[in-house]
Amino acid sequence: MIKRHIISTGLCVALMNLPMAALAQEKIVHLDISGMTCAVCPITIRHYVLNMKGVHDASIDLKTATALVSYDDQKQSSQKISQSITKLGYPTTISKGE
Repeated sequence: MIKRHIISTGLCVALMNLPMAALAQEKIVHLDISGMTCAVCPITIRHYVLNMKGVHDASIDLKTATALVSYDDQKQSSQKISQSITKLGYPTTISKGE
């Protein structure tokens, strides 16, 4: 079992119980999300993102208007994740340095 914590901008994503092959392809994208107005918005976004092919985990923070999404880069891309959240109604950009 592998446990890895990634801490950035106050958010933490735990990647647990993933096979070694999955970790080799694991990527994390940091996103800036606009338009979240209530506590339901992050829940809606997280549910939507977790249903995307290749996404392993997502942490959405209303207070900082940011997200961390872990995904398999063989099945998904950071651009597609960002575009999908934008199409959901929350303008999203990939954080600088990504």
